[in-house]
Amino acid sequence: MLIDDPAIDPILEQYNDQLLALILSANNGELTRSQFRNQLDVLVTTFLTLAFLTAGGDIGNRSELDQLIEGHTEGVNRLTRDVYAGTYQGEENEDRLQSRVNTWVIAIAGAYAVGQEANTRQDERLVWRLGVADHCSTCLALDGVVLTRAEWESSGYRPQGRNLECGGYNCKCSRLLTDSESIGLENLPV
Repeated sequence: MLIDDPAIDPILEQYNDQLLALILSANNGELTRSQFRNQLDVLVTTFLTLAFLTAGGDIGNRSELDQLIEGHTEGVNRLTRDVYAGTYQGEENEDRLQSRVNTWVIAIAGAYAVGQEANTRQDERLVWRLGVADHCSTCLALDGVVLTRAEWESSGYRPQGRNLECGGYNCKCSRLLTDSESIGLENLPV
């Protein structure tokens, strides 16, 4: 589930645990539908923002973060509907529930990638690293590629990005700070 980045992995673990606990509270009848939806909305917004800021995202330039938060509104509504329809109740649905939660955790990792690009230190270099998952051809081609933050943003490629061959849905790749030299956009292998 984790993307093997010590800066974001503890946040992803905490989000996973809190999201599961919230869903289980709803399944146990401890929350009304409205309470669940409101708490889920706060949880998602908080962790999207935390991931963005942890990556060094500039809060003064948060338009992409705002788009991510706004984009989760429909997902919050769908998950609320599914939870209150009983989709994840019972031991027989534990794997299904964890799979759904994993998708939500990957979205938080995506906010971290967005924050890396919104960082004001655009000359810092980042290396693309594969996480533990099945990999698409885009991620395989980008593994080990070093670009500056500005170059990564110009390239349009980011871990968990929708333009990856895999669509980013189960992407566990990351970009880590490095001292290595950038290969330059003109040498990007994709």
